[in-house]
Formats: sequence, structure tokens, C-alpha cells
Amino acid sequence: MNRSVGLQSSPSAASSPRPAPTDWRQESEATCGMACRYHRAVDNLNLQALYMITKTQKIGDAVQSSQDADKTNARIALGPFCKTADEDLKDCYTRYQQFSGLALREIYQSLGETKDAIARLTSGRKTDGSVANETVVTYATGENALPYMPEIPTLSQLEDSYLKGKLKANGSKYSAGEIQKWSQDLVVSNPKAKFLEFLPKTVSGNPYRDDDTTYRLNMLKRNDDGAPSGVDKRLTDAKYDKAVKTVQDYAKDAKDGKVVEHAKVIAPSKTLKTDDKITYDSITQARSVLNSKLEDSAKKPETTSDRTPAGKDPKAKPTPGLSGAPVITNQASNGAAGSAQDVRVGAGGNGARAPSGMKTYGDEETVQRPPEMKNSRYLNYDLEDFMKDIGSVTESK
Repeated sequence: MNRSVGLQSSPSAASSPRPAPTDWRQESEATCGMACRYHRAVDNLNLQALYMITKTQKIGDAVQSSQDADKTNARIALGPFCKTADEDLKDCYTRYQQFSGLALREIYQSLGETKDAIARLTSGRKTDGSVANETVVTYATGENALPYMPEIPTLSQLEDSYLKGKLKANGSKYSAGEIQKWSQDLVVSNPKAKFLEFLPKTVSGNPYRDDDTTYRLNMLKRNDDGAPSGVDKRLTDAKYDKAVKTVQDYAKDAKDGKVVEHAKVIAPSKTLKTDDKITYDSITQARSVLNSKLEDSAKKPETTSDRTPAGKDPKAKPTPGLSGAPVITNQASNGAAGSAQDVRVGAGGNGARAPSGMKTYGDEETVQRPPEMKNSRYLNYDLEDFMKDIGSVTESK
């Protein structure tokens, strides 16, 4: 399974960033900015996507294994996707693939729409991704912008988030009603209104600079009036219809009492490693992929190019603030300028928790922000690579 996570760096508009808070959640909207909030959502979706794709692949490998221990781990990870405690694992896994296919389509769409929202925060952005040929005044906070850096949650943070969501306690049982509702929630009533089409080419994260960068964003295909105009037929194809039927049949079986509530709820916890090895390994690998690319980028020399916003006069150096001077800040346009990096990330295909040669991060290990960090970092799971990965793990083997 090949997947790409582009980690792109771009300079902040601030020349003297203020000290980083101990936790980005302490940032107010005025200091973090709207684009910053959307980027946090992108980071969350990246982790969800990588985790689900990795877990689907690992379960498939375990189901095909000749080792009894692997098959036992697969049955634990599949949980309620087996209708009974002894249902054939291949049937359970096929059902899991169908569920995953629908969930990953939802994440794909959300990820693209979030990137579209970030792109549209740029003043003067047109529906085709270009901008009006003019210098504009954009929103600025009056505070020095802090270069953006993703923070990949630790296992305890994931557990805390799970518990705050008031989800089922670790070790409890699923009820037939919960299984039915869970199944029905995945089926979109009008997929053609949900799965919208994106422009075939990505757009520059900061179109006001004369030098284009590899900091790229997706945008929805829109009419001249700005309304979304296309449906992504790859997300509403026959495979989607097949998955919907599988989910609906499962929901009906749950309602009719044909699904035995045998599986225990296994939630993020300190005992996850022993409770559910495949789920634990999948979370660890997804975290390691993102953290390692982030740490590698943070160690590389940062750009020394002109970090001032580009307008009609690229040599102009307006002062950030509320004075009305033309300024592009992280709050408005993500500070995309200067050099950037696209980093290809492969899963390795060897079933290890992290791809060969990549560091495996501990449950509570995080990447520390460099003390003199000047350029923002943006993790980006390329949508085309994401689409290929969805196909690679949801096809029957």
C-alpha cells in the first residue's frame, strides 16, 4: 500500500513570532486564526484516514495468515463486524471493508472541503483558484503570527477525547439498537449532494506571491455563482452501492436479532496494546508516519527567501497590524510563501508498526517545535493518493 503525506513548509508573515503556548488549544481564534483552525481539522482527518487505511490492511493480512494468533487478533479487531462469535473471518472482513469504504469516502470529502475552506479564506480568490490581479487588504490580528506546526495527539489524548465524547466504556457490550444506528448513520441519503467534485488541479496556498510553491490546496468545482457544480462519480459508483447494501442488510439483521452482541467495546486506553494488538499497531503506525515526517522537516534548514507578502510591489515591506496596510498573514492565507516540500510516505507493506527505516513513536511521544522555527509546516494527505488507498484496502482479495 502506497500513500503520500506531503509535509509542506512555508514562512509566516511575522518576523518575530511570539512564544508558543504549551498547548495549541489555548490559542484564541484571534491569535490562531480561522485558517489555523481549519488546519487543525485537516491534521485530525489525516490521522483518521491513515489509521483506518492501516487498520483495514492489517486486518486483511491477519485474516489471510496461517497463524492462529493472527486470526485471533483479527477477530478481536473486527469486533461486532462478525455477526456471531464463530462466523467465518473472511465474511467478517468483507463486511468491515464495506463499512470502511463508506467511512473513508466521508473522510475524503471532509478533507477536501476543509482544504477548500482554507483556500477560500484568501481574499480575492476566484472559483478557479486564481485571484483578482490586485493588492488587497486582508484581516490581521495586530499580533505576531506564530508559524503553524501540527501536533499529533498521543494515545492518552485520544483516550481523553474518546471519554469526553461520552462513548461506550471500554469492555462494555454493543446493543442491537446501537449496531443498527451505527450502520444506518454511514449511509448517505443523497450521495450526489454529498460527494462533490474537486478541481482536477490543486491551487497555490498563497496565490499572492509571484513565486509559486508546493504548498497546495484542493478546491471544489464551482459554477460562476460559487455554488458547487460537480459530483465525484468515483465516490458514488457501483462499489458505493454495494457497500450501502451490505450496511443496510447488517442493520436489518441487527434489528431482527440476527446479530449476536458478543463483541466487547475496545476503546483507546493504556491497555489497548494487550486488548487489541491490531488496533494498537495501526494507531501507532499512523502516528509514527505523521510524526516522523514532521520531525524530519523540522530538522531541515528553513528558507531564507523574502518572507514578506507579495502584492503589486513584491519588494514592499508593509507592517503587519490593523493599520490597513496590505498584509497576508497566517490568519487569512496560511502564510504560504518561499520554499516548500512534498514528502512521499510509503507504508512499507511489511506489516510492521512503522515502515522500514522509520522511527516508531511511543504512546506519549510528540515532536517538539524548534525554538527558532520561522516557517509553518502543513501535513497534507494528497486526495488522489487517498483515493488510491481507499481502493487498495476495500477491494476483495
